[in-house]
Amino acid sequence: FQAEDGIRDVERSRGLGDVYKRQDVSWAREELSKLRDLKVQVIPFFSPFYPRELLKYQAQGSEYIYPPLVLYTTYANFNLNEKPIIAVVGTRRCSIEGRNLARQIGQLIASKNFRLATGLAEGIDIEATLACLEKGGQVVGVRPWLIPIFKEANKLKKTYENNLMLIAENPWKPKDINIKKLYFLRNRIISGMARLVVVVEAMPNGGSMHQIELALKRGKPVAIYKPRQGTPYWKAYEKYVKKDALPFEDINKLETILDNLAN
Repeated sequence: FQAEDGIRDVERSRGLGDVYKRQDVSWAREELSKLRDLKVQVIPFFSPFYPRELLKYQAQGSEYIYPPLVLYTTYANFNLNEKPIIAVVGTRRCSIEGRNLARQIGQLIASKNFRLATGLAEGIDIEATLACLEKGGQVVGVRPWLIPIFKEANKLKKTYENNLMLIAENPWKPKDINIKKLYFLRNRIISGMARLVVVVEAMPNGGSMHQIELALKRGKPVAIYKPRQGTPYWKAYEKYVKKDALPFEDINKLETILDNLAN
């Protein structure tokens, strides 16, 4: 779905469809022209390429719940509805055990021919991402904004451009806005587009907790790794198992959960 093909679609998604002929929409054409030059794809919510799982959010109520009207992507260009997407989330302050497990999970997702969705953050996210890409899998990296592209993604692009899609609801980094809020809004995309959210070592009050809450609130399955008792990650594990998250102790148990999901 090329940017030049989406001019009227994006204008319509911004509420301009009914008054298209009476309004000045040159701003939209200029915006899309810039994005086209940067090889950015535009996916409005009514496009067949828009992730169907994400549309299961109600288009009303809290801004942390509604689906984005438009998504912007760059690098790899694949249909987000062709394969199930599995989200992997976790803390930046992870243990060596957590890093190793995240890599195993990334490899497992690739071997099952699923797609991995992460925020590409340091720690659990990037370990799962690298392992999935090294195995030949495809990764959807979800960011609060697309341009400027952050340096970690540029590093990955050199080797894995064809298997890495970057996606965001903001084409440019917004000015004069709470950055933390943008990351919270980003989280709903990660958990929303996934068929399953896999949690590895979440810290109390961290961003991963927000993604877990969003997934459970929408009735989406969550699988959470059982850490050693007494570690900083135990509290989150206990909390979400009580809320019906699926516990797993090793990669074999997670594989069973993935197999059940596929069936």
